[in-house]
Amino acid sequence: MNSSLDIRETKKQLLRDELHRNLNRKDNIGRMSARERLSSLFDDGKYTEVLCFTNGTTGNGDVIPGDGVVTAYGYVNGKKVYAYSQDATLKGGSLGAVQAKKITTLQKWALQEKTPIVALLESGGARIQEGIGALNGYGEIFKLNSLSSGKILQIAVIFGSCAGGAVYSPALMDFIFMVKDKSFMFITGKDVVAKVMGERVTSEELGGASMHSTKSGVAHFVSDSELDALKDVAEVLSYFQYSKKELKRSALKNSKELGNIIPENPKKSYDIKDVINNLCDKDSFVEVNKDYAKNSVVGLARIKGLSVGVVANQPCVLAGCLDINSSLKISNFIKICNDQGLPIVTLVDTPGYLPGKNQEQSGIINYGAKVLYAYSTATVPLISVVVRKAYGGAYIAMCSKSLGANRSYAWPNSEIAVLGAESAIVIIYRKELKTASDMNAFVAEKTQEYKKDIMNAFCAAEKGFIDDIIDPDETRDRIYNDLSFLEEEKETILKEKTNILGL
Repeated sequence: MNSSLDIRETKKQLLRDELHRNLNRKDNIGRMSARERLSSLFDDGKYTEVLCFTNGTTGNGDVIPGDGVVTAYGYVNGKKVYAYSQDATLKGGSLGAVQAKKITTLQKWALQEKTPIVALLESGGARIQEGIGALNGYGEIFKLNSLSSGKILQIAVIFGSCAGGAVYSPALMDFIFMVKDKSFMFITGKDVVAKVMGERVTSEELGGASMHSTKSGVAHFVSDSELDALKDVAEVLSYFQYSKKELKRSALKNSKELGNIIPENPKKSYDIKDVINNLCDKDSFVEVNKDYAKNSVVGLARIKGLSVGVVANQPCVLAGCLDINSSLKISNFIKICNDQGLPIVTLVDTPGYLPGKNQEQSGIINYGAKVLYAYSTATVPLISVVVRKAYGGAYIAMCSKSLGANRSYAWPNSEIAVLGAESAIVIIYRKELKTASDMNAFVAEKTQEYKKDIMNAFCAAEKGFIDDIIDPDETRDRIYNDLSFLEEEKETILKEKTNILGL
């Protein structure tokens, strides 16, 4: 009995010591302790801590409680989740061999049990005093990150600064969350950059949440506070933790009619998020990488309670063209959805790949091909809808039937062609244009013929490249019915696609 009391008292003392250290941090404002972060993540603040008596030591023999990390498991949205939380008040959260052992133990448990894992990170990187032992620890973590990829959902939340090896593990995970004005990720800090490269930069410019969400694309989500970040993690987890019994629950939709969103003028822009929000359940769309590559939109949503991944072009930014960044954003998101068995709904409105010297020199061919590869190898149910236009290689790339879409639809006024009418006419009738008595009248006539005979969506449907032309306001019901049907046949579809792909 006394032993039990001693154990409980020891655990309470660990918590008291941690809270005291955190309270004395210079940057304490708005920062939780390692265990407070876990409490905020798990349902009702309850979790089971494991390996709490595993300690590290410094070079002079001082004990590092838990070696700077708290490992635990509990429930988020009623489903089991593993999580570990680094304690920056102990040696800056730096990783030593013992900390690595605790983390890899949790990673192995999560992988064996097919359970999501959440890393709450705040670390200066490898513990310099331990040398190669710390580096080896990171290597073991990276390997398990890689082995877990595609098998379990891995989420990283960055609190404070993470540098060196501490940023590679998150980069191997599915989603990275950062906190506005408080999170930083960089390979080397600003002081080293200044000394080695002679560049003077601020921490925000080098690796802040704003930079990583808008320029590098490393951060998938940016939250206003630590608590908000943990709530956002729980929300994202909910899209991947459903059971079949939960698939057919009723859900509200927005009142705006889809058919009224697309402008009659094909050259006028609009916001594709209006289509997404009115297609999906009310307030269910959670955008991923929302400030990066804004000419594309990806995110998680529900259609009548069914969780889906959404991929779309954004006509009000670069006309919805595919470029290097949007191609990378889309292909990475498709992989995550496919790995986690989430159906993908693709909304298409794009004039093609973005032209230009910069794009070509920077490798648009390679990056654009990643979208082709991602859709072609996906084994989850795929549904695509051309809502206005789909031209050239971008038509193929955006989940065309040829790449494996299980259902391929178009709205009545949509256009599908190699080129837009004006550009096509210049090429097709280049000789006739030189001798036309009234060039404008000739172009107008041939443009109408081209739109009617070649690029009209009904032409694609007649040839079987589009499965059906559907009323915009019937799209929600059609997609839900298809996905419900495909869900029932998912194992058969998976086997057939796998056999075709030779996987």
